[in-house]
Amino acid sequence: MLAMMVAPVVAQGCSSKACLQDSDCGLGEACLYWMGSCSARGTCMTFPAPRASGGCGSAAVQCADSETLCGCGVTVMSGCNYPSGYASGPTNGERDCPGPGGTAGPGGDGGVDASTSHDAGEAGLPDGSGEEIVPPNYDQTTGQACTSDADCHTAGSPGVNLCSNDVVYKGSLGDAALYPTPICVSPGACDPLANGANRIAYCDGDPTDPASPGICYPTTIPPMTGKGTCFPQCQYQPDGTAAIGCQGKDVCKAYGTGTDSNGNPVGIGVCYGGCVTDADCSTAGANASSAADRVQKCDVLHGICTSTVTPPTLAIGAGCDVSSTTACNCITSPDGGTSGYCSTFCREGAAACPGGWICDFSLPTTLTSAADATLAGWTQDNPGMGGFCAPACNIDSGLADPDGGSCPASSTCQASHVGGPDCLPVP
Repeated sequence: MLAMMVAPVVAQGCSSKACLQDSDCGLGEACLYWMGSCSARGTCMTFPAPRASGGCGSAAVQCADSETLCGCGVTVMSGCNYPSGYASGPTNGERDCPGPGGTAGPGGDGGVDASTSHDAGEAGLPDGSGEEIVPPNYDQTTGQACTSDADCHTAGSPGVNLCSNDVVYKGSLGDAALYPTPICVSPGACDPLANGANRIAYCDGDPTDPASPGICYPTTIPPMTGKGTCFPQCQYQPDGTAAIGCQGKDVCKAYGTGTDSNGNPVGIGVCYGGCVTDADCSTAGANASSAADRVQKCDVLHGICTSTVTPPTLAIGAGCDVSSTTACNCITSPDGGTSGYCSTFCREGAAACPGGWICDFSLPTTLTSAADATLAGWTQDNPGMGGFCAPACNIDSGLADPDGGSCPASSTCQASHVGGPDCLPVP
């Protein structure tokens, strides 16, 4: 089901590059912070920002005045020269600054309604200026390589993230480390609707900020509040270059495709599994508290490292219902429904599919822009991607060829993905 979960990407801001200071950014950009959280990470964005385009495009609006905000131990600036909702440094949106403080970044005029931003809370340590420094609410290390939990904690962070080699995932597929290359993971549930319906919710950071390291993957269809798991974020481009964001042998699985602020196709995915042999999982469970969990094997059906591999009882291609079966890797439509067909994990450049089947990475050949225009999408696969095996099929005059062999239950012959046409599940 994970491989088929594809949602629209809504571009936010003008760049997704994380930063700590302006010098980390390119020409004409500044390191700006989403207002509402003292733990927000900086994002490189065009500055000054043109008011009409929200930060990327025509000449900037010049403003005579500026607005000061505080609440995180430092006075920062916001206003009409800033993209809406952003400031020159972390702030919880307070306007009543009790005393002088350092300013970060250039100024703009008033115009951002800070009263709509989220409260960062009141825990913190005095900094001697009458304000409090609020510790980050997140470790912001999801997806980083690790050998122990300590690698996943940073100074002043809550210290909740764990190294996947602790084997923290428990379920019907056994006690699973998931990842062949150990990485930091954010335990507990996240909210896949924290950024609004039909928008990607980020995690282990501000859920509205693309610079946050994780994607809150919904565990229900349709997504429900608080029903999500935080997986590392990865990206892939339509030019066939390797996907970025996943460590070592871990793979990127498609989650959302859309267009950026310049109208160029972009792909956002989650790092999930990636093993093809038991040897890939040799260090996956090194820090597990249970001796049995330290020996992780590769469940090739799902491409994950786990303590227990259960052979499927349904053959590849058989019909299945994801809500009631663990008898196979049941692939369903991302548009809803629980019926699909049994498949198996595949990886770009390895783990080949059975004869007559292709490895589908959910890379669309066309996309639809916000203006309902049809855009060219992907033409080739990206190294580092993981997918699912789908039966190849024939299409004549835009219709499935009945002589080309029937598709499995709850699927139709489609030519919408790179490598197709192939049989894809329908709601």
